[in-house]
Amino acid sequence: GWDYRDQVIDTLEKFDMVNYALFKGAPTLQEAADFVAKNPKAQYMHIINDANAGDLQNMTGFIPNAVEVAFDSKDDVQAQPAYLKEVASKTDLWVNSMYNSVSGGYTDEAALRDPKLGWQHFADVNARVIQTDNVVTLNAWRKGVDVTKLGIQPGTSIRIQVEDFID
Repeated sequence: GWDYRDQVIDTLEKFDMVNYALFKGAPTLQEAADFVAKNPKAQYMHIINDANAGDLQNMTGFIPNAVEVAFDSKDDVQAQPAYLKEVASKTDLWVNSMYNSVSGGYTDEAALRDPKLGWQHFADVNARVIQTDNVVTLNAWRKGVDVTKLGIQPGTSIRIQVEDFID
């Protein structure tokens, strides 16, 4: 709702709920800084993608509460481990493992084949938040469970995973 942020914050203030909200968008850093300066209780998460990957170098005076980094290719500037670690050194790094289009293939499904292909990669670059559709399985992996075999009964089970749309 970035385009409706003024109406949203007015409503949240009316019900004393600003501290329960996270404003998220990819405006210019100056627009985001101005909004937060005008609304000091507001928490803001900046989205970095192909169009604004250079924003990281401009995060000096204004640092968002978190940054979500989205990339559709492992070759993208913002997908590089050093870039992701730099984000994590400045603020909370948020990544999304639900879709190829925002994770460059480091998906939940890839993590089920081998955690190094998904969740472990994000842990290694110091991601603070991994958005997932597989919360139970991700938590099992965090506890040391071998998720590549989770739910599979030898001789009686197979797992079918779809990782991308087929035309």
